[in-house]
Amino acid sequence: MVSGANAADLEKKLIQNATVITASDSRVLENTDVLIEGGFIVAIGGNLVANDAIQIDASNQIVTPGLIAPHSQIGLMEIQL
Repeated sequence: MVSGANAADLEKKLIQNATVITASDSRVLENTDVLIEGGFIVAIGGNLVANDAIQIDASNQIVTPGLIAPHSQIGLMEIQL
């Protein structure tokens, strides 16, 4: 279960036609779909079908799955031994 999530966060969503930037060797995937269920990415690919999902057109948009709030406030004082 996703803590702190509300009902809208847990709805099935299909982001379509996005430019997806990944951490893998392929890095940039053009015209790619991302399917999200229960707050988790369950599929990434072309022409995904999920008729029961909220459809989001991400044409000319960038999606970076897994790169949510990568900024950290940790400083050197916190990591000193």
